[in-house]
Amino acid sequence: MKTSDAAVTQSVCQKWEPIQEPVEKNTVCMNCGQKHAKCEYSHQWESRGGQIACGRCGHLPTAKEIQVAEAILHLREVLKPGDTVYTVLRHVSRSGMSRNIDLYYMADGEPQWISGYVGHAIGSPQSRKNWERSQGLTVGGCGMDMGFHIVNSLSYVIFPQYQCLGKDGHCPSNYHVNHRDSVRCDGIARYALYALDDNGVMQKQATFGTRGETELAASLTPSDRRPEVAVDYLACFRSDTVRMPEIEIESGGELIKVSQGKAHTITREDGTEEICPVCNGHGRVPNPDGPERWDIVHKDGYALRHKWL
Repeated sequence: MKTSDAAVTQSVCQKWEPIQEPVEKNTVCMNCGQKHAKCEYSHQWESRGGQIACGRCGHLPTAKEIQVAEAILHLREVLKPGDTVYTVLRHVSRSGMSRNIDLYYMADGEPQWISGYVGHAIGSPQSRKNWERSQGLTVGGCGMDMGFHIVNSLSYVIFPQYQCLGKDGHCPSNYHVNHRDSVRCDGIARYALYALDDNGVMQKQATFGTRGETELAASLTPSDRRPEVAVDYLACFRSDTVRMPEIEIESGGELIKVSQGKAHTITREDGTEEICPVCNGHGRVPNPDGPERWDIVHKDGYALRHKWL
């Protein structure tokens, strides 16, 4: 590297502003010789003013990393969150333990081949002979949807986080599929103190109503007893004998009593069964995470949709 080139590269590194605090691991930049706090696992490649570098730590790509960075940046240009990536099965090995898959996206009604870029982006570059045979990406393994596996891995790489597309945008995040406004009632939460007994067996020593009381008791327990704090529920179950109170509804101008079915109950230490006071016998409580939201940032790797051709 010439002295002038080194000076230019160093000035670029110094002007680069990371978007967040980097990790503590310090290494020497191979381009400018300066110490940067380098990402520990993978870089978030970005392009600013024609210069490619990691948006978190400012690291400039090495000769081995440049193809990966360019592939990721190109895929970010042609793909957006919510787009569909299509896969085509080209070949399956005789053993069934590997297969070759091509990837496309649609632009102006025409399929666009992106298998080469995807291979570099997800860390699975293919040989030139493989492309000449038009065999697509070689993927090992079986027992799952390998096309979805590739698209999901690609989504994690190019869109590690993405803004929710909203209800009208048909956001692809699995958060919206899995979210429920109510969840199953676990019962009354208590906290138990566990410690080793004289025989060296971990046993429950006491039960408390709050975590603070339990942690205080644990601090007073000798350390050689290895005290531990754990949640110990009075579990809520659907009873076979206790029924919910009847309710009155109006029908035809008259009030009639209607049964609500079997109640969800808890069993006290003395064996008595009573309607669960947490859910009032209904068995479900409001989701502690709140109602479904459409204004959050997703980090689940479902930014891209997948479809077989």
